[in-house]
Amino acid sequence: MCSSDLSYVSIAVDSSNLPSFAYFDADNGVPTLTDYTTFGVGVTSSIDINYTGATGYFTSIALDSSDWDYVAYYDDGLTAGEVQMAVPLEPTFSEVVDEDPGWYVSLAMRSDDVPCAAWQAVTDADLRYGCRDASDNWSIETVDSTGAVGVEAALAFDASDNPWIAYYDESNGDLKVATAKSGTWTILTVDSVGDVGLAPSIVVSGGYVYISYYDADKGVLKYAVGR
Repeated sequence: MCSSDLSYVSIAVDSSNLPSFAYFDADNGVPTLTDYTTFGVGVTSSIDINYTGATGYFTSIALDSSDWDYVAYYDDGLTAGEVQMAVPLEPTFSEVVDEDPGWYVSLAMRSDDVPCAAWQAVTDADLRYGCRDASDNWSIETVDSTGAVGVEAALAFDASDNPWIAYYDESNGDLKVATAKSGTWTILTVDSVGDVGLAPSIVVSGGYVYISYYDADKGVLKYAVGR
């Protein structure tokens, strides 16, 4: 990775403990993948060259059980943006996840190798979630539509493939988490003391949910755990 202007860096580690990085190459205006091989060499490629305008903001990477790289991102376009995902074996092709503009894209893989994503819909500032079906189409639902929500969404799955999404509620300055563990979406406020919840990162392990996030009032990194 030698470009002078990289952002939205996302990392995933394969079954051989080798990393892959997805990021936005601002010098060329494209989403880019660097995949390290067994020889310790990083193979870098642009993963969407069929575009008009800039593409690749908010890159997020996930690997399937065969260690194939999937990368989701926001394609700004010239007229209307959309959420897209780069597909394995087709490095110059990307499929549409959501035809509406979507920021803060977070991609995660279920145990059955189904890619899913969470993001903030730009038009109405709602939190959205979708998964790819057997026909390579995306089933999308609105998770939270109360106020301006879904900022910097972070998606993870538990051992039963239940989705958990940590995100910042911009209207209230709160850290929230959404889960479909019960079969329907439940919205929980994790922290509401001051302006908290920016830049959340989430991990679900051993039946517990771990979230790190930023407290803007105190200027500190915080950590929450629950189940």
